Amino acid sequence: MAWLRMISYGMWRRRLKDSGAAGSRRRQVWAQSVRKARTCLRSLAEGDTDSRDLKAVIEEVLALEYKGRVIVELLQNAHDAHPAKAGVGRVEILLDETEGEHGVLYVANGGREVTRERFDALRRVAASPKRPDEGIGHKGVGFKSVRQLTEAPEVYSVSRPGAKAFDGYGFRFAWPSDFDRLAAEAAPDDPSAADKLRENLSALMLPVPVDEVPEPVRQLCRRGIVTVVRLPLKDTEARDSAAGQLRELTDDSAPFELFLDCLATVVVSHTQAGAAPKRVVFGWRVTTLYKGRGLRIEEVALRRGRLKLVLVRSRVPEERVLPALPGALQGPRPTQVRPHGRRGNEMDRFPTAHAGPVGRQADKMIRDSTGSRRPSAPACSAPYSPSSRSSRPRRPRSSNSCLSGNTYVRPSAVITEWNE
Repeated sequence: MAWLRMISYGMWRRRLKDSGAAGSRRRQVWAQSVRKARTCLRSLAEGDTDSRDLKAVIEEVLALEYKGRVIVELLQNAHDAHPAKAGVGRVEILLDETEGEHGVLYVANGGREVTRERFDALRRVAASPKRPDEGIGHKGVGFKSVRQLTEAPEVYSVSRPGAKAFDGYGFRFAWPSDFDRLAAEAAPDDPSAADKLRENLSALMLPVPVDEVPEPVRQLCRRGIVTVVRLPLKDTEARDSAAGQLRELTDDSAPFELFLDCLATVVVSHTQAGAAPKRVVFGWRVTTLYKGRGLRIEEVALRRGRLKLVLVRSRVPEERVLPALPGALQGPRPTQVRPHGRRGNEMDRFPTAHAGPVGRQADKMIRDSTGSRRPSAPACSAPYSPSSRSSRPRRPRSSNSCLSGNTYVRPSAVITEWNE
């Protein structure tokens, strides 16, 4: 019985330690916002309006730049929360239109927990700890797009891998009433401090600790989820927008799975009043067909529709790409679909990917930056059919023939996507 008492005592000590750590994180979250409020008021007294300009960037500029892309941005963030090991992660996206006044959107992942560094990045602009080569997103600005759908996003995370509850960072961003509390602590002698803070500070820079974890979030934790972003939708327009974005994401014409190397599955659920809940599991299997220096050709078998695609990846030296970027950002950015074989209206139904100049303009950019012209044919210059050996993609003549980034081969079409 002595060993049993020792185990029980150890578990009690651990729970006590975790409880103390959770309280410390809550105090830390609130202290960060109070410190930010004091800094803002001090700057305003000195005539500095940088905080107001940054609020405009977050709530106006970024809102327009990322309009209609909230779910995509959150999916990218959820993907990047996983370790680089391919094909092991899990993301769940849930839209429940029956919860709350206008519905709630959840984007949850089973990757890494929210650390102090990641918490700091979420409350700042362009402060993401990710390097450009560590994930899809970069600089953390995509998360700020959530204001299109919600007034106060919420984040819940575990404290460590294997935790059975969301006992790590748990916070939302400031409601209008929170500015009064912040002003009372940051400047108790200034009766106009709360109004100054509302006018000059974005709510997305002011995290507020939460004590209660909603039951749907607890259920996600029991399914092995590590971090949840919860968006209480602010109105019916936001609800309709979220539903539309979910339909676009799951549309078969543009498989999003191709870009999510770290994941094994993405579960998408949609609950509407008066209708049975819809739940779709998106999975895929990747088989490497060829791997060489700076080049990899893979067959991607998608669970949806039993569709198979060929994905060609290439790595271009940084010194060749950087000189071409100014022209890429200034010029038009069309999508190129090169037909091979059948032509006609059927080609209009092929999925397209997009993000950069192609064709002659791309050739000129590459020639200016590298001193040589890329091959006129794409990396895989023949239609691909898994059942036909003769139609399999030929090895490119050089790694530069995939300079555009990712090339997707479907029967009768080659689709090229530029990664910006």
